[in-house]
Amino acid sequence: MKWTASFLLSLIIAFAFYWGLDSKFQFDDYANIVKNDQLHITDTTADSLKSVIFSGHSGTLMRPISMISFSFNYVSTGLDPFYFKVTNLAIHIVNTILVFFLSCLLVSRLFPHWLNHDKRITQFAFFAALVWGLSPINLTSVLYVVQRMTSLSAFFVFVGMLSYIHARQFYDKESYLKSYLLLIGVVFAGLLSVLSKENGLLLFVYIFLIEIVIFKGKSFYPVVNKPFLVFFSLTLLLPAVLVLVYTLINPSWIFQGYVSTNYGPAGRVLTEARVLWSYISWIILPNNYSLGLFHDDILISKGWLEPLSTIFAVIAHVTVIAGMIFLWLRNKLPGLVFGVALFYSSHLIESTVIALEIAHEHRNYVGAFGIAFSLVYLLCLVDQKKRIIFTVAMSLYCLFLLLITVQRASGWGQGLESALIEAEHHPESAAAHYEVGRQYTALPDLSEGNFSEKAKQSFKLASSLDKGRADALFALFMMSLREQSSVDPLLLEELHARLQNGPVYASHASWLKTFVACYKEQTCAINQEQMMGLLQSALNNPSVVNAGLTASVIFSATADFLAHSGNYENALEMAKHAVQHTKRNQIFIIDLINLSLHFRDLETAKKWLPIFEEKDYFGAYKSDIRRMRDRLNELSSGGDI
Repeated sequence: MKWTASFLLSLIIAFAFYWGLDSKFQFDDYANIVKNDQLHITDTTADSLKSVIFSGHSGTLMRPISMISFSFNYVSTGLDPFYFKVTNLAIHIVNTILVFFLSCLLVSRLFPHWLNHDKRITQFAFFAALVWGLSPINLTSVLYVVQRMTSLSAFFVFVGMLSYIHARQFYDKESYLKSYLLLIGVVFAGLLSVLSKENGLLLFVYIFLIEIVIFKGKSFYPVVNKPFLVFFSLTLLLPAVLVLVYTLINPSWIFQGYVSTNYGPAGRVLTEARVLWSYISWIILPNNYSLGLFHDDILISKGWLEPLSTIFAVIAHVTVIAGMIFLWLRNKLPGLVFGVALFYSSHLIESTVIALEIAHEHRNYVGAFGIAFSLVYLLCLVDQKKRIIFTVAMSLYCLFLLLITVQRASGWGQGLESALIEAEHHPESAAAHYEVGRQYTALPDLSEGNFSEKAKQSFKLASSLDKGRADALFALFMMSLREQSSVDPLLLEELHARLQNGPVYASHASWLKTFVACYKEQTCAINQEQMMGLLQSALNNPSVVNAGLTASVIFSATADFLAHSGNYENALEMAKHAVQHTKRNQIFIIDLINLSLHFRDLETAKKWLPIFEEKDYFGAYKSDIRRMRDRLNELSSGGDI
C-alpha cells in the first residue's frame, strides 16, 4: 500500500510542476550556471570534475555536490533549461516520497495504537507528504534551477532523518551493529547535505528534535546510552562549541556581510521576526500575489516599534515557543511540538543574525514539512473517529494547493511576461522592476514598441525604490553608451555617490567587470576617464576593505583596466589586493601570474607560481599551472610565443 501511495504522490507532484518545465533560466541561474565557464565541461573525467568542484560562487564551501549535479546536466543536454528543471522536479518527487516514509515512521511513534492499522498510518503520511510536496512556496526550489542546491541538500537531510529513526529502532531491538552503521550513514548524509548547501548542518538539530520529542529523550535518561551520547556530542555539541569559540575570536565573520546591506544585525533579526510569520501564512494559506521571486519590498524594522508590527511579531514567537516547551515538558501534542520546532529550527542559519538577504521562499523547503506535519496531526486529533471528515478536509485543502501551484508554475520564468506580473504583484520591489527593465533590454529589437523607453522607466523606478543599489543606474548608463546618446550628468553623479557611499554589493562588482570588458573590447562608448571614475568611486568606499570576495572582484577589475592601459605597476598592486581579500577563490592568483607573464615580470611570476601550486590541494588547476609553467620557461629562455 505504501508503494502505491508513493506512486500516486509522484503523479500528482509531477502534474503540479509540469506546467513550468518549459520556463527559462532565471536571475541567479545565469551567474551560477549559464555564464559559469568552469561548469561547462565536455566529459566527466576526474580532471573535469575537479574544475567543477571549485566552480561554485555561492556559500563558504562552494557547494560542490550541487555544482557536480549541474555539470552532469550540462554534459548530457547542454544549457537547455528544460532538462535542468526536469532534474529538479525528479529530486522534489523523490524528496516527497522520503517525506512520506518519514511521516510513516513518525506517526507510528505518535500513535502506537495505529500499529495494526496500516491504512491509517499510510493515509496520515500521504496527506502530510502531499501538503508539503504541493506547497506553492516550494516552487522556487523546483523551477528556479539554481535552488537545486536547496532541494539536493534537503534530500540528504531527509535520508539522514530516516536513517536515524531506523538506527534508534534497531538499537531498541538490540541490533547494535545495524544501529551503529546507520548512525555512520547519518554522518555521511550530513556531510553530503552540507556540501550541497551549508544549512544541511541543521540535520543534526532536526535529529535531536526527533530524539527528545518523538523518542522522548530515552537515549539520555533514565539510563544514558553511550553510543547516542557520543553521536550527539560529536555532531551537535562539538560543532556548536567550535562555532561559538570561533565567533568569540573572530566575530567579523558574522558582521562582514553587513557591508552589503543598509541595515545592521539588530535590524535584520527584528525584521526576520515579522518575515517568519509571512512564511507561515504563505505555507498555510498561499496566494500568488504574495509569493514571488523577489521580496526586497519587505520593510526593514528600525526598532521594536518601527513598524509597530515588530513587537507583536516577537511577542507572538515568544508565546508560541514557550507554549511548545510547556507542551513538551507535559508530554502533550508531541506531533505539534515536533512540527513547530522543525520549522523554527530550519531558520536558525538563514533567518537569524547572519547577513543574508531578508527573505527567500526556498528557505522554507524543510521547514514547510514541519508546518504540513503539524496541520495534518491537529486535524487527525480532531477527527479521531470519523475518518471521512479528515479525508474530505485534507483532499479539499490539497486540491486548493494544487490549483495555486499549477497557476504559479504556468506563469513562471516566461521572460518579460513573468517579470511584469512579478512587478504588478510587488510594486514596491526594486528587484522586480529592475528585472522588467532587464527583460525589455533582452528583446531582439529594443527599438520596437517603445521598448527602450519602457526599459528606462523600469530602471528609473527601481533606482528610486532602492537608493542604496546602483544596478539600475549601471543599466541606464549602459543603455546610453550603446545608444551613443549623451549621458545624463546627474545619473553619473548619483552612480558615483552610490558606489562610494552605499553598501558594497556583489552585483556592483559584476557591473564593473562588465564595463571594463566593454571598454577593452570597444563594444560600448565608455571612455577612459569615465571608466577610471567608476572604479575609483568603488575603491573609495570605506566598506570595501571588509567586503571579502566582492572587494577582490573590484580590485581585479581595476587591475584588468590598468593593465589594458599599460600601467603595470599599479595593475600589479591591484592584483595583489585581489588575492589578499579572499582566501577561497584561487582565480585571482591565476590572474596575478598571467598579468606578470604578460608584462614579462619573471621575478613576480616565479614568486607566485609555487605559492599557487601549494594552494592547489586537489589538483583542480593542474592544467593552468602547467600552461603558466611552460610560458614562464619560454620567457626565461629568451623565447616568445
